[in-house]
Formats: sequence, structure tokens, C-alpha cells
Amino acid sequence: MMEPTSAYLDDRDIDKLISGLINNTPAALPILNAIAAARIRNELPSGTADSVEERTVIIDPCVHDYVDVFVTKMLYAIRYKVSGEFAGPKHRRWIMWAQVGTSSARYLTGRAEAFFGELQVGQRVNVELGSQFQYRHGFNAAHGYLGLWMQFGEGLMLFSVLGPGQQMATIKGGEFKRYLPMRELGLRVNKRHQGRPWKIVA
Repeated sequence: MMEPTSAYLDDRDIDKLISGLINNTPAALPILNAIAAARIRNELPSGTADSVEERTVIIDPCVHDYVDVFVTKMLYAIRYKVSGEFAGPKHRRWIMWAQVGTSSARYLTGRAEAFFGELQVGQRVNVELGSQFQYRHGFNAAHGYLGLWMQFGEGLMLFSVLGPGQQMATIKGGEFKRYLPMRELGLRVNKRHQGRPWKIVA
């Protein structure tokens, strides 16, 4: 996920990762469409903080589904770790993600900082790939909220909340999804995107 130095990944490593993505999740590949990317850049309001001139690809909507599955796994697992209780049908989840360095990522950072009281901060170091994954999580036992912030190197940032439906309804600006068992969620995503061809549009 965009390791900022070349100390851990060379061209062969990167090619191997891309080949794995093509083989395992072809529908999630970015679409190289210079004309469409230029149209998107031109439609953005003037003064946009993001580096829009560097946008050259379009992200397929299915990527949101794959991110949703990954983050939901993390939410369910960490909730059990910190509370000893499983997530269930009464819970709702809210998941947002953005590319590091954009205005959206700065917004997520602000939401995370406002959400957490005392932060529990952890970092997992992968010897072969460098220090690529950082996370923060906080659990409010009184209300049942779990907040989770994650960042992958200089690539992807995520902020998510899991909590009881009635409590989640009090959060402003959230798009809440109902609880689903992981197996059902995974089957839905696989069925929705199975057999989609990989194609790059010049």
C-alpha cells in the first residue's frame, strides 16, 4: 500500500502484488481512462484541496464493497477483543475511507480525533514490507460504541464506528449499515462481483 521508501519493495515485489490483485480480485482494479479522469478534474470546484492534477484513474464502485468487508472484519474482531462480546443484529456500522494526503483524509482524521477520548494506539511492523499499518481504537463501554482508525502507509486511511442502532442514530453525517454475519457479507460481495472481466480503457 504505497510504501514511501524503496527499502522494502522493489519493482519485482510490486509486480507480484499487482499480479495477485489481477488474479484474485480483477473487478477492483482501477480503470485507466484519461478522458474520464480529465472530465472529473474539470468538474471539481476551484480551490479543491486535493492534488486533482495527479488523478489519472477511476476507482470501480466494487472497491467500496471489498473495503467494507475488510473493515467489518476488523470491527467485529476488535469489539470481541475489547468487550468479550460479539456484534449482533442490534448493531450498526459506519465506514469511511480516503486516500492519504487528500482533504477527505484530513476530514476523517478530524472525525477520529473528535470521537476518541483517551486513544489506544498500536502499530504493527511487517519485517518485509516496512511499517505500513497503524491503528487506533477506542471503546465506550457505557454506550457500546467502538471507534477504529487505520492507516496503511501513505496509501489508504479508514475511520469506522460500530455500535447499537439507537446510539448510532445520534451520530450526524453517518451512513449506517445493518449488522451482517461475515459469511453472509462475504457471499453477497463475491456473488455481486464474480466473473467480472478485467479491462483497462485507454
